[in-house]
Amino acid sequence: MVQNLSTILILIFSGLNLCLGCHSLGSQYDQFSSRRARARGVSSLERTSDNAIDFDYLTSNLPYSANDIRSISSLTPLPNRPFLTVSDGGKLTCNFDDEMEYCSWHNAENTDMKFWKGKLDSESRFDPSRFNSGSSLSFSPDNNFLLAGGEPMVASQTAAIEMEIPCQYGDADVKLDFWTNNLNVDVRYCIAKSGSDFHDCHLLQRVSNPLNFSVPTTADGLKVRIEVLNIDPDSIALVDNLHYNGQICELIDEVVENSLVPIGDTTSSTPPLITGNPPLPTDPTVQKFFEEDSNGIEESETPSSIGIQAVTSTAVSTAVSSQVNVKELSFCSALTCSFNDGDSCFYGLSGVGSTEAWSLSDRLIGNRHTGIQRVNLDDQSKVGFAYVGNDTVSQEQKIFVAESPKFSLIQDTLLLFDIYIRSVSPTLRVCIDLFDNCPYKSPMVRKDKFWRGRQKVALKEGSRKVFFVVENVRKHQFLAIDNIRLESLNGSSLC
Repeated sequence: MVQNLSTILILIFSGLNLCLGCHSLGSQYDQFSSRRARARGVSSLERTSDNAIDFDYLTSNLPYSANDIRSISSLTPLPNRPFLTVSDGGKLTCNFDDEMEYCSWHNAENTDMKFWKGKLDSESRFDPSRFNSGSSLSFSPDNNFLLAGGEPMVASQTAAIEMEIPCQYGDADVKLDFWTNNLNVDVRYCIAKSGSDFHDCHLLQRVSNPLNFSVPTTADGLKVRIEVLNIDPDSIALVDNLHYNGQICELIDEVVENSLVPIGDTTSSTPPLITGNPPLPTDPTVQKFFEEDSNGIEESETPSSIGIQAVTSTAVSTAVSSQVNVKELSFCSALTCSFNDGDSCFYGLSGVGSTEAWSLSDRLIGNRHTGIQRVNLDDQSKVGFAYVGNDTVSQEQKIFVAESPKFSLIQDTLLLFDIYIRSVSPTLRVCIDLFDNCPYKSPMVRKDKFWRGRQKVALKEGSRKVFFVVENVRKHQFLAIDNIRLESLNGSSLC
């Protein structure tokens, strides 16, 4: 009897433990369900005095939701129209970190959802691991970025940014960094003629950043749009580091001269900005720069064999000026540049007449003899410069043109810059407004000199453009410029 009673009691307590175990498992399941819901951006999990410890532990390890990212970001509006058009010198390479960046990308006017310029709040205690676990795409939110989503909405929406190119020589490449927390969100690019609707659109594959696409050559103007689709209440999209690598041209007045210019035995429909005979054979008596000791005597330069001729008319068509805004860059914004942080400021690295683009570097490059192997002592804060040349192929027949945007100069001014040159044949000319007005030519090479500081070019009142033109760059030869600034005639800084 007693034994039976003991057996009954054991069974009762076992049942109670089993029920408690079921309750415990059920509670854990509910927690995991809430955790999964939270990861999807659902805010049903609420912090109370009873679950504070568990709540803080669970949420500290979850990927950021769309609302989380938006709430820890300071947002400022991105305009619906360009602050400065491309024709007026606006930039198509934008990282959105500088308030005076003059970026030509802007929100599309016909989308309900808009992009914002975002920056993480300094007091938000941002957790990179929670951010990175939300997407397989690598993206750095350390500086400013564009943000769309993370807000209440009834149905999925589209956000888009766009820009307009007035004229472009050859194809161009556009790159961007993209991030989203939702695989259902798509990103695509669209291209249309100026004044037309967007119908030609293509999805971008989100394999790794940067995403990229091409923009075809145009003489009549194109609009380019980047669209982010299927943004729902649980989704957010970030865009940053838009980079445009192409050659923007200006329309040439057709009454100037015939656009078919003979070059050798062929003809070309390119506007007649650069003409001349093919380069002559290299003089066999020209000695290589480091071949023998010259005891510090300056060596003579090889003269340029490609003539650069100017268009003898108004270079900018009235059709262009009638379509652009009246805004124009100040001469300080248009001309000064340190080339740091991979930024060419407002200089076009493949300007009018260029057959090869300048490059930017944030580190020393090239061989130890003629490469750029010294830091510029006049710009030591960061290594950054624009350069031409390489150690692999000769670019002797290439022409490199770095072109400033248009500006208005209200007084006679000195343009100063630093040049790095360690080879005899490369030649830099600085031209003002026209290619036959080039008051500066690079100095002769000296073996004991690397960066040559304070190179001066006089700019007259009323000057509108500056071109840095380099020719005759052979294999293993380099030339660089840096630290462009402006001074008054009495030597005081203007910017």
